[in-house]
Amino acid sequence: MKPWHYWSLSGLVIAVAALYVGGWDLSGRSLPRDTTIANVDVSSMTPAAAAKVLAEGIETRAAAPIVVQHKETKTEFLPTSFNFEVDIAQSVAQAGGERSWYPKAMWRIVAGGGDFPPVFTADNAELRTAITEMSADVDVPVLEPSITFPKGQPEVQAAR
Repeated sequence: MKPWHYWSLSGLVIAVAALYVGGWDLSGRSLPRDTTIANVDVSSMTPAAAAKVLAEGIETRAAAPIVVQHKETKTEFLPTSFNFEVDIAQSVAQAGGERSWYPKAMWRIVAGGGDFPPVFTADNAELRTAITEMSADVDVPVLEPSITFPKGQPEVQAAR
């Protein structure tokens, strides 16, 4: 290789490394544009401001029942019954509110964030019990479709 090849390759490596370190430095300062968490707009906010806005936005919906529907059967769950809580800090962090070496997080700074679900915790034992009770009302054994030919005539069994 000629000496100028080494210089060109070195320059390219330095440029890529500088872009990567720059991306890390920019990540976590503010959330990417066009970012929402649980339909609460936190675009281009600092992590602290986003956490405050998210907490206020979720507080208004925290006591609302969660509706679960299967066909015509609807069941409501109260979040307070299961110690259902949104982890504000983790929700903001997953949306780009912390420094990251991950290239996808760096790309979101340039391209925009998107909609992120909230990170939440719940009392799993209580939630599992409630879901089990609800599923008893809607659970139907699976029936595979089939075609049989009793007495030479086709008989169709539809799926359930």
